[in-house]
Amino acid sequence: MRLTRFCVRGFKGVDGCVGLDGALLVLGPPMSGKTSLLEALALFMQSKGEEWILIEGQHVIFHEPEDIHRNGDLSQPITFLLEFSGGPLGSVTYEYTFTTKDAWVEQRLAAGGETLFALVKRGPKGVLVEPREVAGAETCTSPHMVLNEDVLITCSDVESGSLRAAREVLFRARTSLRDAFYFVNDRRHCAWKRSFETHVDLMPRTGVGSEGQYTLHQLSRVASDPRYVRYWEELGAVLDAVGIRKVGVSLVESGRIGGYIYVGGKASSIYHGGLFVRAVLPVVVQTVLANEGSIVAIDDLDLGLTEELAERLLAPILRIAGAKSLSLVATTRAAWLADVARRLGFTVVNLGQ
Repeated sequence: MRLTRFCVRGFKGVDGCVGLDGALLVLGPPMSGKTSLLEALALFMQSKGEEWILIEGQHVIFHEPEDIHRNGDLSQPITFLLEFSGGPLGSVTYEYTFTTKDAWVEQRLAAGGETLFALVKRGPKGVLVEPREVAGAETCTSPHMVLNEDVLITCSDVESGSLRAAREVLFRARTSLRDAFYFVNDRRHCAWKRSFETHVDLMPRTGVGSEGQYTLHQLSRVASDPRYVRYWEELGAVLDAVGIRKVGVSLVESGRIGGYIYVGGKASSIYHGGLFVRAVLPVVVQTVLANEGSIVAIDDLDLGLTEELAERLLAPILRIAGAKSLSLVATTRAAWLADVARRLGFTVVNLGQ
């Protein structure tokens, strides 16, 4: 199964959708909801399979529940709607709606235009509303479970073909998203230091981190792992656009690594590489490392770019994404970047219209 569309309602001040099939660029002015759309997607992705929506996780961190509800009102519902393709039952739609104030939740799954199950929290338990033959049956697991087949474990011995199909579809949908989402936010240029510890606890195997904090560690993998050799020249072409002839990672002292670049025949710390290097390297390295068929979300793609450099960045990113069947979704406020992206084959959605 493959996630092809994501929609959200009631998250912060945003209602909207993003397509996740191919390359999408979301264009819009400040305060149009570009970042919030990606944050909502990241919030759901770090919550899938869990017993509740995780406001603090590997992709995004919100310190209080009020931070995600419209106007900070915990009684206002938030709805996530996901559309999948490629399943055994055709197109699949999964809907999850919740409020924080009273811990209320409702879930619904449909396949091929038919509802497989609908569940709502009544009192402390979940109650099945559909399918009709098991309507009223209580569930004995948390009704807040997110995209998790265990939410359909009932207290009584009831069964139906729809429930069996729903469990299989939820399992397939959940596992299709395992290690298949990466979010690089607009703070990716802020996490750079002159050197980093060689060992990092909880570093993602194929991710640079939402703030690009593991870019240097992962850059060393891209340079040395045979699986990524074919993409090393693509990375070099991007850096060559600004006169950087070589980039690498080395041990600078016991237990610490540092990055370096060669410009004009001279070596310099990558930390001094400027905004282009600090903002673009996490994007390119993440695209290279991402597992095949996964989703890569990039906020403020124009960060550190100029109109002259845009095509030299986007073209290799698109080639890598195509070779790995990645879905790209990025945001920008720059109309000139949207023009370049459109010319290269991105679908551009304008939130300002």
